[in-house]
Amino acid sequence: MAKAKIGPTGYGTFGIRWEDFPYMQTRGGYSGPFNTQDEARERATLIAESHGETLTIEFIETVNP
Repeated sequence: MAKAKIGPTGYGTFGIRWEDFPYMQTRGGYSGPFNTQDEARERATLIAESHGETLTIEFIETVNP
């Protein structure tokens, strides 16, 4: 089951940190930037579904390490 942690980037946009999803983790484990939290959520859902993954979404304070 893929996990998407969605939160603000600190630059007025939103990003996704991926966990338990090797396809995205081998690509840096990050997607973004997205203009809104909803856009990030929709993209996370689309990416996971297109790879046959069940998705859990968690909203976090920031995606920056």
